[in-house]
Amino acid sequence: MATRVCNLLKNYNFFFHTSEDEFKEKIFNSIFKQVEHLVKNFSNLKRNSDLLRVIKALIYASICLPNKNHYYQIAIFNLKSELNKQILKDGCHFQRNPIIHVQVLMDLLDIRAILNLAKKKIFFDLQNAIKKMTVAYRFFLHKDNSLANFNTANNLNEKILKNIASEIPKLSKSPRELTSAGFQRIDTKNTTFIIDCGVPINYNATYKAHSCTTAFELSYKKNRIINNSMFGINEKLNKTTAAHSTLTLNNTNSYKILKNNHLSRVPSKIKVKRVERYGANFIEIENYGYKNQYDAIHKRIIYIDKNGTDIRGEDNIYCPMEINYDLRFYLDSKIKTLITNNEKNAVLKLPNGIGWKFISSLDKINLVVNRQSLFDNQPIRNEHIHLNGKTTELITVIKWSLKKY
Repeated sequence: MATRVCNLLKNYNFFFHTSEDEFKEKIFNSIFKQVEHLVKNFSNLKRNSDLLRVIKALIYASICLPNKNHYYQIAIFNLKSELNKQILKDGCHFQRNPIIHVQVLMDLLDIRAILNLAKKKIFFDLQNAIKKMTVAYRFFLHKDNSLANFNTANNLNEKILKNIASEIPKLSKSPRELTSAGFQRIDTKNTTFIIDCGVPINYNATYKAHSCTTAFELSYKKNRIINNSMFGINEKLNKTTAAHSTLTLNNTNSYKILKNNHLSRVPSKIKVKRVERYGANFIEIENYGYKNQYDAIHKRIIYIDKNGTDIRGEDNIYCPMEINYDLRFYLDSKIKTLITNNEKNAVLKLPNGIGWKFISSLDKINLVVNRQSLFDNQPIRNEHIHLNGKTTELITVIKWSLKKY
């Protein structure tokens, strides 16, 4: 409803310039009723990105509608409060979803634009939030300027990304980490690697979040190789741990997914260590998502050489019992694959013809194909590399590597 109010007021000339008085009256009455509904239910709204959209609608209404200017101070007061709560110190939106982050940034840019048009003061908190969020937005971009897909299964329209890019300053270099949100990024000349190594900061931040940590995305030049999660499945399935490029124990979720779109059983923190030497990077992540269920700890270790063409991983499972494990790597739909060396290697061919080879310490690599998925009403072919087995003794080690050849 807030989005509808904003669009109606933003496109006022389109609707009202040549319309008849009767039509104008009906639209205005509808807008007034919707604004009153938003005000009436304001205190019942969840404290997340949806609330910022409602605040934006109230600012629009206070400036554009007659006799509604008293909403302005209320909306600005709540906007300042929510910016302090929802925008983390590193500039990332607290729901840790790049698409939501972009939507919130667009809302703030729209608010700044209408305040400028109305010759209202642009307060410091708004300017500072836009500046910090711009830096975080650049963090989530691959080299083809597409957006990473953490905690989401959707893609933003390229036109939207181009529009927002035209309104924000360009950075000479993307940040290497978002410490408050819990993301690490490794950039070489041609390779981009982004990994999720954080947890939601509170219950409100778990809204629409996925049950996963330590999943990553990898791209080479303008081609994606590994995606954070599988595309083309419904939102409920996409939230599961098994739908992400990470480890799953006993076919269960690392965090419990609640019916109200929130998460529970989320650890308070995750240990992260990063070392950089001579251009090469080493990242170690210790995840306690399965601690309460199986007294298990998942430690993921990633090494990337200075050229970004030699990537080595190690997944360690510390577990006192024998249970099944599954390790998945979701490939981009444009990647062509071939299993070689008695099912011990997987060759990945990018659209530009460049090849990469995936190798693991296990006896067999499984390549799983999903042809039933739909994206934009078109059938697509998803594949993922699947490693599985049972935990042994107190520690199980699975090694793997991905190298350009």
